[in-house]
Amino acid sequence: MRPVYLLLVPVGLIAAAGCGYTDDSADDMERMAQRVRGEFEHAWSGYRQYAWGHDALRPLSNSHRDWYDQSLYALRM
Repeated sequence: MRPVYLLLVPVGLIAAAGCGYTDDSADDMERMAQRVRGEFEHAWSGYRQYAWGHDALRPLSNSHRDWYDQSLYALRM
């Protein structure tokens, strides 16, 4: 074996351990799904409150940003 392969095998095993299938219980999966939904709803409500009709939310200043002079928001009425 070449020395390069000896270095790559442990790195590959470590990387595979972090991204493989895990045997999580259904309760853990449901808790994670609830957490993801909550985070999405938080982000969406911030966008609606502070940046609706604009291209992006600036969360630290609670303001909005448009990429160009006119917003890319196509459905503005």
